[in-house]
Amino acid sequence: MSDLISYQTIYTTQIFLNSGQATQYNNSTQKSFLTFSLKDVISLDKNNLEVRISLVNAQLPYSFYQINSTNNKFYLYYYGTTQTIYFPYGNYNVNTFMAQWNSTVSPTLNLSYSTVTNKFTFTSTLGLTFNIWDDINSIFPIIGLVKGTYYITNSSSFVAPFCFNFNGLPRINILSTNLNLHNVDSFNGGQNSIIASVPINCYPGGIILYNNYTNTKNIVNQEELQNFGIEIRDDYENLIDFNNQDWTMTFQIDTVKEVIIDKKRFEDYYAEPN
Repeated sequence: MSDLISYQTIYTTQIFLNSGQATQYNNSTQKSFLTFSLKDVISLDKNNLEVRISLVNAQLPYSFYQINSTNNKFYLYYYGTTQTIYFPYGNYNVNTFMAQWNSTVSPTLNLSYSTVTNKFTFTSTLGLTFNIWDDINSIFPIIGLVKGTYYITNSSSFVAPFCFNFNGLPRINILSTNLNLHNVDSFNGGQNSIIASVPINCYPGGIILYNNYTNTKNIVNQEELQNFGIEIRDDYENLIDFNNQDWTMTFQIDTVKEVIIDKKRFEDYYAEPN
């Protein structure tokens, strides 16, 4: 009869991160692509059976802008003239955006909207026909137009086919490119390194609070991890710009280990596994 006893147990380590304490800032003051140098986040151990990582909680400032470098371009062609407009970064509602539009694009093209349909109407103040081209337009989804579509008018007025959208991002994703996970997203249709998706549950200027109420954990496929890289992106893999505001997060590493002890040695019952 063997004198060895074997059983499984879980060892838990929590990692407390503050973006103001990162080792490396890969996108400067945007603070959404950072590296933390941590000792033995995951260590090679022959007794490790499985390693899991989870985001326990997060506190993120809603300091990023609804209109930013990813969606602020509008391109217009009219009567042989082209015009490219870059809207100032910021958080808008329909009224503040319309005021910005009419001060930026006018007198070429005025903007109005219907409170019944929530759709914009574009009107040429010069009485000319105009075309809205998509080749560099990134603001289309916000103003009720479809990306990849060319809008060619035969009159001086045009009603957007869809409602405007000033709701902003519904969520942001927390990733680590150091990790090989089994999660899948709809953007690329394949595996990715998203650890958690955080719903945006406050207004601009507030704090986004996340708690892992479902206790979701991700199986990690590597045996060692020293540097912990964090990326915070939207659903189209654009990095979030936190405008130099710091965030905090708590991660948890759960390691399933096989513990083997010798019944003949009493002290083995209390020894740490190798």
